[in-house]
Amino acid sequence: MRKDVALPLNCKIYYNEWSDNQFEWLKKECKCHLFAFVAMLLGSFGAPMLTLAYVSGIILLTHHGHFKRLSQWLAAVGRMALTNYLMHSIIASFLFYGYGLGWYGQMPPWLGILPVLVIYGLQIPFSIYWLRRFRFGPFEWLWRSLTYMKWQKF
Repeated sequence: MRKDVALPLNCKIYYNEWSDNQFEWLKKECKCHLFAFVAMLLGSFGAPMLTLAYVSGIILLTHHGHFKRLSQWLAAVGRMALTNYLMHSIIASFLFYGYGLGWYGQMPPWLGILPVLVIYGLQIPFSIYWLRRFRFGPFEWLWRSLTYMKWQKF
């Protein structure tokens, strides 16, 4: 979509949402309809810009070699992205759903980050170990084999 069309269209969408009384609570809190509308509109641009700033900063730091070891570790995790995603999902579902340990709702939300950090912390050395011995992760190998309809070299 062209930029000169996208911005007015975005404003029109926000105005329609605003006029549909979906944000009545925001109107009452701000006591100024125009201010609240502008705040919502700026928020839609601010979040992506902040994301781009963070990503750009990380890329610059990595590019200049400040996080060389960390980037090598994360490269191994990235090469096994499908395997790590599936592993993380299976482990987390076992931990949190009823067919496993049933931890869902049993811990405060701020504590829920700990299992994620532990799982990810274990996936980094696992990925490095695996890729020192094999070309692909197990699910990446299966995916490539199915894609090319031919068993790939492991």
